[in-house]
Amino acid sequence: MSTVPAVRSALVALWSLALGPDVTPGYGSRVTVSPGERLVVGDARGSSEPITLGTTRQMEENYEVTCTISVTRNGAVDIQQAVTERAYAIFDLAEVALRSVAGENAGVSAVIWAYVGGDWELTEAPASDTGGPINASIEFRVRVRARYRLTLP
Repeated sequence: MSTVPAVRSALVALWSLALGPDVTPGYGSRVTVSPGERLVVGDARGSSEPITLGTTRQMEENYEVTCTISVTRNGAVDIQQAVTERAYAIFDLAEVALRSVAGENAGVSAVIWAYVGGDWELTEAPASDTGGPINASIEFRVRVRARYRLTLP
């Protein structure tokens, strides 16, 4: 009864509303390969431990969901700064949107908190002076703590 699927769905729904029509939130581990802007909610990694034992036990999950923002434009390398700054602008909007959810729990029952935290990485794909795709990606993590009851047969 993990909260991971519900949190991933909540992040996609939240960012679909908060980021506007130019950014496409979705599931998976992919970057934008054609001109456009995308925020993907990807893999999750963490732990699940019982807090109490017995047939009705309380469980605690601690995990991180890896998310990637990708901005791609066609043009010469002189637009790299604009592309990178747009990726950071989306990153800021995504963080503010998650922080603005009452209780900072991503709106998911059993979640105690969810926030943008930990390591992040900016990547600018190699570009050609003659034109073509210019890309900037930011990979970041949403940290989550959840508690729920698990009833065993």
